[in-house]
Amino acid sequence: MKKIKLNKTGSFIFAIIVSIFSSVVISIGVKIFLSPNQFLSTGVTGIALILGRLYDVIFKPETSQETFIAGIAMLILNIPVLLLAWKKLSPRFMILSLINVVVNSVCVAILPNNLHEILHLSVANGDISFLDAALFVGLMNGAANALAYIVGGSTGGSDVLSMYFSIKKQGSVGKFTTIINSIVIGAGLFLGVENAIAKAFYTLVYLVINSIVIDLFYIRNRRAVLLITTTKGEELAKEITHSFVRGVTVMQAKGGYTGEEKQILYCACSSFEVIDITNKVKELDDHAFITVLEANKVHGNFINKELR
Repeated sequence: MKKIKLNKTGSFIFAIIVSIFSSVVISIGVKIFLSPNQFLSTGVTGIALILGRLYDVIFKPETSQETFIAGIAMLILNIPVLLLAWKKLSPRFMILSLINVVVNSVCVAILPNNLHEILHLSVANGDISFLDAALFVGLMNGAANALAYIVGGSTGGSDVLSMYFSIKKQGSVGKFTTIINSIVIGAGLFLGVENAIAKAFYTLVYLVINSIVIDLFYIRNRRAVLLITTTKGEELAKEITHSFVRGVTVMQAKGGYTGEEKQILYCACSSFEVIDITNKVKELDDHAFITVLEANKVHGNFINKELR
């Protein structure tokens, strides 16, 4: 079965559609699980919800304005972060992130506050427990974040900062998200939310699940090392360098049983390139022996291709 290849315009349109879907899923998670249960939340969304809750505490409106204020705050707080994405990451990444942020902010502001009751997912009514809510929103938001990353964008806020530090420091996106969000949770403890410690625990459950799901589906931030044993070392090295713009080190070797002269190619690449490089090697040398190793970090002149 042949892969369906989209042209550049079609690929970008598809990325926009996925970004919109991702943002809608995240906004639903906020309206159904985070806001009604007063979870402390994380990142820019967490800060925005804190501002919304402060508004309700100070002005005491007849109906809660938490998510309406949070939607506006999310849009404003993301402006400097999106400027960072434009300058330090890529315009395409910024545009997709902007779309995600705008749709998410609008949905959080306008979706009904009783959406959790409409869908029978209310903790107060006994439909689900706090732990269920934490697990569900962790899975939802983690998958939505991963989708946004996969198509070359993000959900804004701490996701942009996590992506920036992941590329610069060559670490896990999920790990950097956890660090940034833990700071926000710590600040949220001082808000005076009822049962704040318990809510912080459930938020941590949500955070951990969210990070696990992101790293499970989003593999572009991982590195790999290919060790290729072949009799066509020079030919394969030129092909990998030309087609994938990856450096290759050629080492002379000898078969332990046959005594045949061979070459071992050493190539560091991103995990999402492994399949394509492997297929190309097999195409040119179907007898090549390929070992794939996971690399936590790669130092030196390594080209990051996470963002296009």
